[in-house]
Amino acid sequence: MVACPYCRSVVTRAARVVQRLAFQQALARAVAMPATGERLDLDGVAYGLQSAWGGTTDAALWRGHRAGAAAARVMVLMAEPGDVALLQHGRQLLALQALAGPGAAYYSQRLPQVERQGIGHFRGQPVQALVLRRPPGYWGSLAQVSARHPQGLRDVRHAVWLWRRVLDVLGWLHQQGWTHGDLQPAHWLIHPADHGVLLMGWASALRGGDPASDLMQSAWALRQALAPAGDGAPAMAPGLPPGLHHLLRRASEDPDWCARHSAAQVDQQLVAAAAQAFGPARFIPFNPVQA
Repeated sequence: MVACPYCRSVVTRAARVVQRLAFQQALARAVAMPATGERLDLDGVAYGLQSAWGGTTDAALWRGHRAGAAAARVMVLMAEPGDVALLQHGRQLLALQALAGPGAAYYSQRLPQVERQGIGHFRGQPVQALVLRRPPGYWGSLAQVSARHPQGLRDVRHAVWLWRRVLDVLGWLHQQGWTHGDLQPAHWLIHPADHGVLLMGWASALRGGDPASDLMQSAWALRQALAPAGDGAPAMAPGLPPGLHHLLRRASEDPDWCARHSAAQVDQQLVAAAAQAFGPARFIPFNPVQA
């Protein structure tokens, strides 16, 4: 915008003009936090927390967003200052995101991504906070799915797809020399649209850990999701097709068998057992509320 030196009229080539005051007011509205809801302040950045999300047993997990002009969806984990598990969770995720080599660019998107971590303030108190980017579409944890369906998942094909997603990530992770170490159902965040799984709970991740333990834990998580709720170790779900019944039992109960098989080999046997039971693979709509 320029002012005419003769008449002082303001002249612009733009079809639409945004005055400075209007821009400043719009920026203030974008940065302002909503009047309701919780708030976390971390390193000068404000995060609005919308609802608790039971995806982990180690700390409180919240859905939230980064306030400001560059808003973004986030997941926020909070615990007491100095919480060892939460600090380890962030360190291990950063180490995994730094991995290079074949598949790293793809699989780094299949793991939680750290945005910020440190000591923040929540409800006037200091907290240890870990802020993760939140991909859209995740509904809740596998543990929450089981809580809604105490008789177990009605359609075994959902469990096949969910297990395949996890085995895919574990295959790459084990090739990199890492293990997850804590594949309990509360650490499986579920994306209903494509049976996606975002694994949480990385505080127990190890370089040079035991891949067989990961395979057994993943099998136990699915066994628990399929079986009716009860005390102690979940029994094998009634009515499982024979091939899937045999594979799930071996993978969950036989550590020597797991030690002899990679995640990719378990996945191959899972595909064969599912094809024998259900025919060619096809898309199955998944609604966790009605699963």
